Amino acid sequence: MSDLKVYQIPEGTTSLHYADKGTLEADLVVIPESLTHIIDGIFGTCHCDFESHSPAFVYKDNVLYSSDMTTFYYCKPDTKEFVVPNTVTTLGRLSGCVNLEKISIPDSVTEIHDHAFCYFLQYSQPCISLKEVVVPDSVTEIGKCAFMRCTSLKRVVLPSKLTKIDVNMFLGCTVLEDVNVPKGVEEIYEGAFKNCTSLKKIVLPASVTKIEDTAFSGCCCDIDCKDSKSFVFEDGILYTSDKSTILYCKTNVKEANIPDTVTRIASEAFCNCTSLKKVTIPASVNEIEKAAFLNCSSLEAIDIPDSVNVIKDDTFRGCSSLKDVHIPDSVNKIRSNAFQDCTSLETIHVPDVEDLGTCVFKGCTSLVKAEIPRGVGNYRHPESDPFLDCPNVKVRRRTPKK
Repeated sequence: MSDLKVYQIPEGTTSLHYADKGTLEADLVVIPESLTHIIDGIFGTCHCDFESHSPAFVYKDNVLYSSDMTTFYYCKPDTKEFVVPNTVTTLGRLSGCVNLEKISIPDSVTEIHDHAFCYFLQYSQPCISLKEVVVPDSVTEIGKCAFMRCTSLKRVVLPSKLTKIDVNMFLGCTVLEDVNVPKGVEEIYEGAFKNCTSLKKIVLPASVTKIEDTAFSGCCCDIDCKDSKSFVFEDGILYTSDKSTILYCKTNVKEANIPDTVTRIASEAFCNCTSLKKVTIPASVNEIEKAAFLNCSSLEAIDIPDSVNVIKDDTFRGCSSLKDVHIPDSVNKIRSNAFQDCTSLETIHVPDVEDLGTCVFKGCTSLVKAEIPRGVGNYRHPESDPFLDCPNVKVRRRTPKK
């Protein structure tokens, strides 16, 4: 017991907004009588027990609760199984519980917080051992990033009263195979299933009328739209019902012939489509959002139509096989990192753009010849140079046409 590191939160403290050094290094943290408020999730990096002298908190079975046990604030990281008491109404943050494999959630719970099973603070970790979660129908809201990067999570049952799949809810759940979208869900937000690379199929109920950009980025799953009036899934590509926007493409698609109904390609729509060798973009397209073709490592050529005015950030970044790029005169802005790490690109002609962003061609190690207009791409800091890490490039600057 003599080696036990005890930290006493100073008497008089009424509210705790972060875990200080003393708390992080302690084996036992003593909560003073004065403390009445703790921000959820701040102990996610701790490995301690608690002794509470406050009427507001109770520590029981390695879990710190509010005194009425309706809310919990901390669960010891070495916990493998957690049966949530049926007094709990709000499921707080379990970030840092890297050994948690199983959780039983009672139907007293109505809300699951943001980052509930994900890291919340800089040094905490997601629940990387969690394998399955069944959320009871009593739950009406699950917050942002709730299961983000739970890399052992294979199966999730979502509750029937849920109306949205929130931002980054399952982002990076790389072994997730089975998850339902309840019939009452109306919106699927950005990053909701991003990089869920083991998902095979998602069934969209008729209730879903909004899917944000990047919701399925980096996935290889089919989207069943047979009951939907808002979306169409054809040849591995998810469109809005009028086929004006491409939202997502399966990562194993080899060729994409975009129909001339499409006017917009969403952010990360073709992200990580590493098998994509050829894509035809029609003149109807006037918006290619940022990172639309990020890491399409087999794409060899791209012909940007003259309906496009801006090439946005990271649009073709990581397209390492890209050799042939046509940028039309209609383009007046090329944003940062647009062609970064296109390592097969040898020559590039940039039209008379008004703006050439930072690091546009960074890491294009095969680039030997580039032509750009004078007056753009001149940055004070070398690390912002559009041709940073292009060791062999010779840049010709021409006078723009008036």
